[in-house]
Amino acid sequence: MDSMPLNATLSSTPPTDQLAIDSALNALNIDDNNTDHNNNNDNTADDCHREECGRESAVDECDDRHKKEDSDDEDVSCDGVSCGETEATMASTITAAAMDGPIEGPMDGPADGPVNHRLVRQPAVNSRHPLTYRWQLWFWRADPGVKVVWRQALQRVCEPLNTIEDFWSLYHHIVCVQQLVAPSDYCLFKAGVEPMWEDCHNINGGKWSLEFPKGPNRQMDARLDDIWLEVLLCLIGEGFNEFGEEICGAVVNVRAKEDRISVWTANSSKSVANLRIGEILKVRTGYSRAMKYEAHETSQRIALQKERLYDSKPAANQRVPQTRRSCVF
Repeated sequence: MDSMPLNATLSSTPPTDQLAIDSALNALNIDDNNTDHNNNNDNTADDCHREECGRESAVDECDDRHKKEDSDDEDVSCDGVSCGETEATMASTITAAAMDGPIEGPMDGPADGPVNHRLVRQPAVNSRHPLTYRWQLWFWRADPGVKVVWRQALQRVCEPLNTIEDFWSLYHHIVCVQQLVAPSDYCLFKAGVEPMWEDCHNINGGKWSLEFPKGPNRQMDARLDDIWLEVLLCLIGEGFNEFGEEICGAVVNVRAKEDRISVWTANSSKSVANLRIGEILKVRTGYSRAMKYEAHETSQRIALQKERLYDSKPAANQRVPQTRRSCVF
């Protein structure tokens, strides 16, 4: 049979066959549509799966970030306090840390980022408290009954004190007055001034004396340590107000029969300043007995007289001051 054109073939096809062909074509279109729909559903499922995986990854990433931040916070907490301490202790530790330097802010990250409670501190400022004058502590000790040269037995305890912290650090690490063995002295004087009558800063001065007699059993006065500390605080804390320039230093003498605390002034002729210093000293210490002011030249004369009692001959060419300037307050 000779081949025929397709149009001729289709046109010559009976109607029933045409209906069958149309049905078959419709069925093919439906299958194609279903296939496209299924492919779209598969693509949507894949997109949803990828989106879900991305969300889970973001959540895991966020959790890891929070865990790291919590770990950092724990490191900061353990940096200042030991584990197991109470929240109040931790708060006090943070407060103490803040006193070393101001805190710039509660977090070191951006405002819209994750909160990080790591404290940001500026460099700590110098919190020491300088004294108006520098002070030198001296110690003198001699064996009982042995005559010694005063200057040879005198020694510096430490370097001059520049701050209040220096003073308390020293005071808490030295033997208290009531534990000293007679004869012993503590002397606190301005730096550059030696606790001697012959020093150029003391030669024209005098001293206020607080005496503490000992009983038959040679028991020290229970107030001696407290009164000595109060005198020291008056010196370093400018407790004598505008008369602080007249102060040279203070001495506590521990002896077998009587203990004594003395405040030395620079000029015994300045009666107004010396009387005012005596008034402040009596009020601050609460000393109930009479206080005596005596010029150093008078103290030298008395000391020389006592020294002659032990010597068979007086010292040759030794001049004894005759002027006496003293008062009782």
